[in-house]
Amino acid sequence: MTATTRAGALLLLTAAFTGGWAAVSSAQTSVDPSPAGARLNIQQATVEFIRKHVDTETASSQQSRSSDAEWNKLRTLARGDTVQVEAMNGAKVKGRLQSVADDAITVTTDSGDLRVLRGDVWRVRVPDLGKRVAIGMIGAVAGFVSPILICPSCENEGHSTTKARLVLTGLGSLLFLAPQTATIYKAPK
Repeated sequence: MTATTRAGALLLLTAAFTGGWAAVSSAQTSVDPSPAGARLNIQQATVEFIRKHVDTETASSQQSRSSDAEWNKLRTLARGDTVQVEAMNGAKVKGRLQSVADDAITVTTDSGDLRVLRGDVWRVRVPDLGKRVAIGMIGAVAGFVSPILICPSCENEGHSTTKARLVLTGLGSLLFLAPQTATIYKAPK
């Protein structure tokens, strides 16, 4: 039981032991903070207080469960997989996954094992071969098509664009070598 739930329960018990809601409602304890003489109904205030705090606790527990589900995605990685851990302060750790615990992730780097606490982790990324292949294919297609777009009338004038197409297709496909990553975990806001 959390502190806010305990506080609400304590208010309910206090009202029950001091004559119940009927006595509190009939007395209509009033507070006069303004000249208009606004009345404070203790029963309504207590019910409103409890409702707000139960809603807050429910939302935070749902966020915690979704955060746990996101963190558990890290457990699907195999030991030794390449990872990049980005901390809340902007620091980046690249290395091989050693282990994932409930409260931290351990990465093996050139300088040794580094343990990053879960609260300090902003994002964890892994290499994405699918993105690399897609980027390489897009580069190759762009290289193949670009001579036609640059000089559409060259073929009709007797100039061949075959060599240009081959060279630009090869250069475009080199985009495959650019590292691409996918985010597997991102800290909740």
